[in-house]
Amino acid sequence: MNIRNFLHKGLLRLYVEDSPRGVPPDAVAKLRTMLTFLQDMRSPEEAGAYVRKLRSLLRLQLLKLKSLHL
Repeated sequence: MNIRNFLHKGLLRLYVEDSPRGVPPDAVAKLRTMLTFLQDMRSPEEAGAYVRKLRSLLRLQLLKLKSLHL
């Protein structure tokens, strides 16, 4: 399954270019694992609870990013 939309430019760069620029260094390995998991799924229905969990984790990462720029 291809991931089509990204709300965060750093995540898009990590997915497309494999460049960690724009995401917290301590989250790069975890985000790569999550993106690989999502990419390997056959259908969105297969994601189920995993997508909801991923969204909540990504929100936390985005909040961390925003707090660093204050």
